[in-house]
Amino acid sequence: MKRIILFVLLVLPVMVKAQFSLTINGFVNAQDNSKNYVVFDYDSISKEKLYANVLKFITTNYKSAKDVVSKVDNEIITINAFQPKQIKAKTLKYDISYTVVINFKDNKIKIDSPTFECTSYSFNKQYRLTMSGSNGGFGSEVTNGLFKKNGEPGLKDTIGELESLINSLCNEIKSAAVGTSNNDW
Repeated sequence: MKRIILFVLLVLPVMVKAQFSLTINGFVNAQDNSKNYVVFDYDSISKEKLYANVLKFITTNYKSAKDVVSKVDNEIITINAFQPKQIKAKTLKYDISYTVVINFKDNKIKIDSPTFECTSYSFNKQYRLTMSGSNGGFGSEVTNGLFKKNGEPGLKDTIGELESLINSLCNEIKSAAVGTSNNDW
């Protein structure tokens, strides 16, 4: 049993491939920084089937899917989601709102660069994560930059959490598109 657990722990990080990396300009394709999207290819699966499988995944994984999804049938699904206290930066937990747009063609799906906003409230002040620039706590809203002005990461752990959240979602969408969910009741 210990060997199986060790094998899974060693192989899983290799299997879960990063789709997006976060830069000062937003999310970009992890393998090609000039692209702001990722494409997943599938063999002989129509866009209608890919669309239906992804829509089924979203419907079963979000509490109120009708409030999260906007769509153009068999063409585009947009996820507008909110997760409370999901991202940690310094000493605060931030709520995250994100938007992910998924486009469908025969044998492939494209996920556009996700957008997000992270906010928190503490001591009667609103806190917000920005791509760069912090205001040092002055004013009614405190901003903390994920990146330094020169583009170098400022909050590395927080950037890692954001990348992990988005890449996990992308990998779940990628897997769900082939329709491998368990339908046994």
